[in-house]
Amino acid sequence: MGRHRTAEEKIALGEQARTMRAAGRSRREIQVELGIGDDLAKALLRGTRLPESLRRPQAKDDHREAAIALRQAGRTYDEIVDELGVSKGSLSLWLRDLPHPTEEQREVIHQAEAPAKSAQLSLLDPGLRGDRIALARQMRQDGLLLREIAEEFSVSMKTACLWCTGIPVPPRARHGGDREHVRMMSRKRWDGFLVERDEERTAIKADAAHRVGVLSDRELDLVAATAYWCEGAKDKPYDRRESVILINSDPSVISVWLEWLLRRGYGRDRLRLNVAIHESADLAAATRFWADLAGVDPSYLGKPVLKRHNPKTVRKNTGESYVGCLVVRVLQGRQLYQELEGMWRGITSGAFPLPGRMAS
Repeated sequence: MGRHRTAEEKIALGEQARTMRAAGRSRREIQVELGIGDDLAKALLRGTRLPESLRRPQAKDDHREAAIALRQAGRTYDEIVDELGVSKGSLSLWLRDLPHPTEEQREVIHQAEAPAKSAQLSLLDPGLRGDRIALARQMRQDGLLLREIAEEFSVSMKTACLWCTGIPVPPRARHGGDREHVRMMSRKRWDGFLVERDEERTAIKADAAHRVGVLSDRELDLVAATAYWCEGAKDKPYDRRESVILINSDPSVISVWLEWLLRRGYGRDRLRLNVAIHESADLAAATRFWADLAGVDPSYLGKPVLKRHNPKTVRKNTGESYVGCLVVRVLQGRQLYQELEGMWRGITSGAFPLPGRMAS
């Protein structure tokens, strides 16, 4: 720690520091010259204006200048965002003091300009500044955004803006313009990755399904008990009801459950099937679907359970593919329920034979 300085010494140091700052010296140079620390230097220079020679250029300075130029030319925030790739928050800070575009400005910037002839473009040399400008203007007429032109020629956004002054706004840079093209461009870089991920997903699922093979009766017992304990009605200490009732919307789950019941000897005389569905859906089509899945006539299904339609709820399970759920009840299923609960207890104790194993 530096020594304690008196008030008179601090006043003298402050005068020296401010004089040096006015001469264009940096805070680090002032610290070394006066032999003071960073905290004291900050305190002595507080309120002193930073000379222009010491100001560092901001990373977005060229974006700001280009945004100001575009706004003064009559461009909207949405168009500037698309052109420069900056946020509306930044535009709000940069452009809040500028007036809104007039109708005359909006009409002028969208007026067509005669395109350059391709024969002339073939003679242009990208290495020459004048030809680079001509090429940039042609790229602008072809629909490229300012940020794309700036990237192509490795110039600032401000330079690209100046080069393309007077050329109408391309449709894809207009708010509400060619949105399909914009969506295509935004997804272009992801298409290859998404295809690879879909192929990987399909391969993993196929490999996992192949490893399962044909289930034995014992394995099917464990699968059925697990499915029921996840989706079926269960007995509670406060509500004793040892009934076997399973409801699910997944046809594969229903198929496995019905197959297990048939192997256990529960035929049609012991099963009751009902459709549970929203009242706004196609009940007749859903009834036919579940009846075909269960291998029964639609008349075998009991009275459907209809859920009242709530127009305020935003549901995703709509359309022709929505068939609701199937409720499967087993008559006189008290003993079967007890077996299911016992199998589930055996699964949990068999999965964690050692005390505290799951916690570790």
